[in-house]
Amino acid sequence: MQTKKLGVWGATLFCINTVVGVGIFFKNASIFNANGNNGWGVVISWLIGAVVILFTSLTMANIAMQKQKDDKYNGWICWGNTFLGSKIAKFMAFFYNLIFLPLLSLIVAVFCTSAAFKIFGATNVHFSIVCIVSVLFVVLTIFLDYLKKSSLLVGAKWLGYINYLPLIICVAGMIFAFSTNQTSNLFDVNNSAVGSKNVNFSAIMSALPGVLFAFNGFFAIGDIKDEIDQPNKKVPLAIIVSTLVIAAIYVGCSITLAINGNSQGMILMAFGEKGVPYISAVLCLVTVGSVCSLQGNANHNCDKFIKTDILFCSKGLDNLNNKKAGLGGLVLSLSALLIHVLVFVVPSMIIDTDDLIDISSNFLSFFVFILLSMIMVSFLIKSFDKKSEVKCNIFIKISAIISILALVFSTCYLALYVPINDFITKPLEWNNGSGVFFHRDNKLQYWLGDTILYITLFYTPILFFTNVLLFKLKNKKASA
Repeated sequence: MQTKKLGVWGATLFCINTVVGVGIFFKNASIFNANGNNGWGVVISWLIGAVVILFTSLTMANIAMQKQKDDKYNGWICWGNTFLGSKIAKFMAFFYNLIFLPLLSLIVAVFCTSAAFKIFGATNVHFSIVCIVSVLFVVLTIFLDYLKKSSLLVGAKWLGYINYLPLIICVAGMIFAFSTNQTSNLFDVNNSAVGSKNVNFSAIMSALPGVLFAFNGFFAIGDIKDEIDQPNKKVPLAIIVSTLVIAAIYVGCSITLAINGNSQGMILMAFGEKGVPYISAVLCLVTVGSVCSLQGNANHNCDKFIKTDILFCSKGLDNLNNKKAGLGGLVLSLSALLIHVLVFVVPSMIIDTDDLIDISSNFLSFFVFILLSMIMVSFLIKSFDKKSEVKCNIFIKISAIISILALVFSTCYLALYVPINDFITKPLEWNNGSGVFFHRDNKLQYWLGDTILYITLFYTPILFFTNVLLFKLKNKKASA
């Protein structure tokens, strides 16, 4: 039986469900803090980020329409293969399928579990308990997705609707919040909660990396190219449409949150302090949808990833797939989760802090920004070469330049300015909280947090080159 392929709207929804729910709730507190709770600064930060991502999506859409080298890969990895070469493409495939998607899913699961405990007022529970429940939650989503693909789960069709929760709740939350009586408006500079009375350009720029992180994954639409009708025409259009919709949702949410005083204001205004469980329930529902969407995408990609010659154990996993559809992908998804748990979750459980997991989200952004910038730089260079088959108009070239500058700035800010500035000016001070999860008593000193950040930057290359070494040893043994 032939599966019905997605059109522009179906592909657009896939992209929206992958992105929305991670950013506006995940990094929002840091964006408010960077702007000193100035509502105008917060909204301008989101607007600038939305414009940058729109330029990026226009550029990536144009890249998607160019003649690709081959169909071995999907999405941005295929574009990387065309413009950066096969070696970089293999690194991108390894990073995206085994690190980016599964680790981001785990991070959001921790956020979701923290919110779930908050519903029942369990604010002082040891972080190890939160981590254990989070890991079990991700394992559950992996198995449910496997059962759904294997047609072993009754009502599997309805399980997919969970992915729509972030979009539905974000829109409903905006409508609900605008209908309440706002008394803590952060657009009012006379409000005592507004620490910065004037809009500060440097504050807006410092918030930009967090804003761009919120759009992480808009390029994921290319992952399902084979499931889209006329992908060469509809993938670029879906990238642009989904980016516009996501930008509108994020800017609308930022205005709503600023009007209501903070990220919790939209429910606190209606219910007071008794509204905390309601807030937590909303966050929990939103992130459940995000985890299911992210992990579903990760599982989908793992099934395709093992058919490449990148992973040293691909042949064995492919044999498992031949015995039972999706079994090899299931084993690979669980293996990737195990590695991330050992590296990030276990230390977090021991020292009872969420700072380590928050740091891991920054290194994910670092690699995404760098790789996207490299693709666009190569595309831009080839577009000026008259002998090249790459063609685009002047507007796309300007869009590419703006996108590259913004992404490079965000990368330098995340990986260089912030940690170096912290290390020099306040190395022994205690980090007052990441703003990602609910408050934890145990925090890291800045010098240790910055050191861990740089260590995590080597996490992906170490795993990748370990895989390359194992691949070579396997081939050497086979030829002996």
